[in-house]
Amino acid sequence: MIETLTTFLGGLGGTILLLMPGYVLSKVYSRGVRGPELSEQVFVATTAMGGVITHALMLGWTILLVSDLRLAFQSGSSAALISLYPAVIAWVAVVLFLLPALLGGIAARITDVRAGAVLPILEWFGLSTAKRTSEAWTWIWGELSRNKEGRWVKVILKDDGGAYLGAFGTNSLVSSDAQIRDIYLEQKWELDAEGQPLASNIPNNGVWISGNEISSVEFYPVPKEGADGSEGNRE
Repeated sequence: MIETLTTFLGGLGGTILLLMPGYVLSKVYSRGVRGPELSEQVFVATTAMGGVITHALMLGWTILLVSDLRLAFQSGSSAALISLYPAVIAWVAVVLFLLPALLGGIAARITDVRAGAVLPILEWFGLSTAKRTSEAWTWIWGELSRNKEGRWVKVILKDDGGAYLGAFGTNSLVSSDAQIRDIYLEQKWELDAEGQPLASNIPNNGVWISGNEISSVEFYPVPKEGADGSEGNRE
């Protein structure tokens, strides 16, 4: 019974040591992105891969620490074991938490920019834009936030409720919550009966659009003489 319990606890501890870095890496990598939950298979695979990457980078330190612990146990000296506590705590903090968090942040930055020699390697390991943004809604607004030229956004309402057109600027906001799809345009443009923007626009403070009323969203480049505040968005 005791041997079975020891084997179980040893396996559980080993599993935690393997998966914890990957779990932290995955959480930091997908921070601020809301969408459907990943399937259990994808979550476990991503977590395991993150753990393997982290432990591979820290393999040298891990081998040295394990060797020191083995010698301390063989010596039977409690003082030798106590002297290794700071090293064990440092290993746990760095390998299980700090390094995976740093790797997750770097990977998120690289895949957001979608450039650099490291990007194909990250995608091979499963850290891709599709993993970070699990929905087209989240992806397109992220793209707009990185677009330096700006965009006009045309929000078409359900049930022939009309449409709103506005320059999506730095003071605009779009929800990244999967349950709330509302949009705030900091300035809206008046449309004619055919849905085209009027030459004269009445100054306004924008419009809030409920996600329940949105049928579709269209995106257009802002002309060179486009409206103020059309540099991007923030989520």
